[in-house]
Amino acid sequence: MYIPYSQVRHFEIDGPKKMCKINLEEHLIVVLMDLFLGGSETTSNMLSFAILYMATHPEVQNNVQREIDQVADGSEFLSLADSKR
Repeated sequence: MYIPYSQVRHFEIDGPKKMCKINLEEHLIVVLMDLFLGGSETTSNMLSFAILYMATHPEVQNNVQREIDQVADGSEFLSLADSKR
């Protein structure tokens, strides 16, 4: 099990069996934050790359716009249901 260095201070030695106790709620919060922040950074990097790529390759930008227009079907807003088209 991965335990960040910042959480090491929450370990306690308990009794003669030397069992370790961890503040599980705090550990869970840290792990979930790691997952969320890692995912948001990946998404941010991918979107930045896609925008830069389209800015430097107008033909790709035109193809993307054409595909969005086909899927949008005249609608002003897209929804998750449109992803199946």
